[in-house]
Amino acid sequence: NSNSPVSLTTSTSDLNCAMSGNGQAFVIGANGTNPEAYIENANGSWSLTYIATSLTQFLTCGLNYDGTKAVIASNDGSLKVWNFTISATSIETITSSPRQLFAGFGGDNCVICADDLNPFNEVNIFQKNGSTWSANTNINTITGTNIGGVHLARDSLSCAINDGTDIDVYTRSSTANIFSLLTTISSNVSASSDRYDIYYSLQIANNHLAVAYRGKVFNLNT
Repeated sequence: NSNSPVSLTTSTSDLNCAMSGNGQAFVIGANGTNPEAYIENANGSWSLTYIATSLTQFLTCGLNYDGTKAVIASNDGSLKVWNFTISATSIETITSSPRQLFAGFGGDNCVICADDLNPFNEVNIFQKNGSTWSANTNINTITGTNIGGVHLARDSLSCAINDGTDIDVYTRSSTANIFSLLTTISSNVSASSDRYDIYYSLQIANNHLAVAYRGKVFNLNT
């Protein structure tokens, strides 16, 4: 398509939007409104396809790579997964407290989140095995004085956390296992000046091959 901007909503609320990794779906919402999922059509246009009618307390969200699930941090303190390709009411509660402000997927059944504190100083990872979500006992809870970035790889087997002093890289052999510390990166790492750096300042590749941080790439496959 022409990639021209298209207006998809007339809401005057403060909105939060998250797009899937494949670029074919996004969810938009605001506190006091029902989150909405838009799907890209074959001709490049977008359609409002799903509405989470039972959710009205919305802070922020993240989508899985395929654009079929959203992890939603709610104003009521809960962290929920909305599988909107099943139905508008297919919602699971991962945890009821404390309130999260950052949340994102690794794979379809693993999420990373950070408590709604300023600055962020607590990170948790939750894994679903079978029908149950549980906190990873070795990551839950990572604390730091000023967490400046977190990222969970799409394979859900590695994650990177900037605790304000170092970047700690954690790995595990399968999603049934707990994470353990693989290595620590201390070179040119700084605390965050803005807590929203947590969204974009750090990424880790599948198989923990490399970590990208503020324009620098650290090769871990050595």
